Amino acid sequence: MQGAASGASAKDDKVQTAIILNCAGPQVLEVYDNIVWENAEDKHKPEKVLEALENYCNPRDKEVFELHRFWNTPYQEPFEKFLTELKTRAASCNFQEKDRMMRDNIVFTVTGKLQELLLRVDGLTLEKAVKICRAYEQSNKQVKEFRDNSNPSGSATRVNKVFQKPGPRVPRSKKSEGVKRHTKKDSEGRKVNCNFCGYEHERIKEKCPAWGKTCDKCKGRNHFKSQCKKVHAVSHSQDGNADYDD
Repeated sequence: MQGAASGASAKDDKVQTAIILNCAGPQVLEVYDNIVWENAEDKHKPEKVLEALENYCNPRDKEVFELHRFWNTPYQEPFEKFLTELKTRAASCNFQEKDRMMRDNIVFTVTGKLQELLLRVDGLTLEKAVKICRAYEQSNKQVKEFRDNSNPSGSATRVNKVFQKPGPRVPRSKKSEGVKRHTKKDSEGRKVNCNFCGYEHERIKEKCPAWGKTCDKCKGRNHFKSQCKKVHAVSHSQDGNADYDD
C-alpha cells in the first residue's frame, strides 16, 4: 500500500527491487547478495526477490521430519487405514519414486507370514503388494469366522468357566473328618453275626456283649465260652471228626 501511495509500484523493476532491499535493511541485503539465481534477470524482479527471501526465511526443514515419520509409520489394521496413512505422509516427503518408497515401507513394516508372502513375489510393485495385503487380511477374517462358528458351545463354556463364582473352599482336615463320619455312620447301620459273642449286632466292638469279658474256658478276653476256639477244637477231637491242634 505504501509503495502504491508513493508511486513506487509504477517504477521500473530494478528500482522497485532497490526500494525493497533498502527498506529491509543490511541483513536482508547480505542474504540477497548470496542468493544463487537460476535466471540472472530474476534478481531484478520484485516478485522473484520476495519469493527467494521467503524461501530463505522458511526453509523446508519439515521434509526431514516427514521422512522420519514416513519410515516409522506403525502397521495397523485394517490395512486400508495403514495404506492411507502412508499415502498422506509420502505426500510431504517430496519423493521422486513415491510408489517404490511406499512398497518398500510396506514390506519392511509387516511381519510374519504376510512379509514372507511379499518377499516371494518377483518384480513386486506397490499395486501387487497392496493386493496381497488385502487378500491376506480378508482370508484371516474368514478363517477366524469359520473357527468361531464351528465351536460356539465351546466358547460359551469357556466364558461360563471364567465368570463362574467358585464355591467355598473346604479345608482338607474337615474333608477327612467328613469322610470318617460318613464311614462310621455306614458301619453303624449294618449288623453282622459276631464270632466273639455269637449274637447279631452292629459292626462296632463296643456294641459286642463279649467286649471286655473273660472266657470261662481259656481265660482269654473279649469272647464268650460258646465262641471259644479251644472249646470247639476239643469237642471236634472227641467226636473223632478233627484233631485238637493247640
